[in-house]
Amino acid sequence: MEKITIKTCKNIIPMVYAYTTPGVQENQGWTKIGYTEAQTVEERIKQQTHTVGVNANEEWRGSAIFEDGTGEPFTDHHFHAFLTKNEIERRPKTEWFKVNGHDSENLFHNFKKNRFT
Repeated sequence: MEKITIKTCKNIIPMVYAYTTPGVQENQGWTKIGYTEAQTVEERIKQQTHTVGVNANEEWRGSAIFEDGTGEPFTDHHFHAFLTKNEIERRPKTEWFKVNGHDSENLFHNFKKNRFT
């Protein structure tokens, strides 16, 4: 008889990620910054880009948990507000910011480490 394994819980780690779309002229210089917790970053990016036939280049990813020892999570909305507060241009009503992948990653780690709001 085959052994049955039942998993009663799944470890969920909230993630913030960033990607660019090199083949899309209007997105040059812009980075999409998003959030996922129910699926992998790869799955989420594919979900957002595959139906329109756009190639995405993942720039970075990081856990959405402050690094101050509290274990407190945050969402991309918190990080978006931090970017806006730091005068990073945002396309209205989108998650696209006029910042490159490298700089946005540095800002993300600074936000996480120093708990900027």
